[in-house]
This record gives sequence, structure tokens and C-alpha cells, in this order.
Amino acid sequence: MKMWPQSEPLITKLFPQKHDSLIYRQHTEITGDKGTINRSGRPKATTESENTFLRVNSLRDRRLTGQHMQVSVSTVKRRLRAAGLTGRVAVRKQNKKTRLAWDMKHRQL
Repeated sequence: MKMWPQSEPLITKLFPQKHDSLIYRQHTEITGDKGTINRSGRPKATTESENTFLRVNSLRDRRLTGQHMQVSVSTVKRRLRAAGLTGRVAVRKQNKKTRLAWDMKHRQL
């Protein structure tokens, strides 16, 4: 009786493994669907329209904090960061002086 080598079992010869991109390409050729394939995992807590609402509200009222929104603070932070809105200290005379002093100190290094 002949034994198959350990590196090449019979199951791999009968059913060759396929790469994900090949499977996706075959799926799109068969179905004609160019959309994304449904994936498992936890769904997003907010929809695209809610994300837009968060972004617009934070731009309208700069003093609005994440605690004033209807979703968790961490969700608000992630959505605003994804929209390109990162937190900065408001420009006031004292803050401007402090920033310039920090900049001058670190430029000399």
C-alpha cells in the first residue's frame, strides 16, 4: 500500500485550495454582481446618514462634545476622525502664545 507524502495529502489533490481573489473573481463572473460580498462581524453602530449628521453638527457647534451626542463617545471620536476632523485646542491668544513658544523651543533642537 502506497502512502501519500505528508506535504501533499489526497484531499488537496482532489480539492485544490483557491485564493480569495480568485473566488471573488469567479463569483463576479458568474453572478455579474460587482458589489461587495457580505461579511461576518459586528455591524456599525451608526449609518452613513448618522455619520454625516455627526460631522455637520460638530462643524456647526465646535463646543459640542461627544457626550452631547446620542451614541457613545468612542463612536463619535472614530466617526469624526474618519471624516478628517481631529481635535485641536481652540485658537485663543494664550493658546497661540503657548503654541508659538513650544514651536520655537523645538525648532532649536
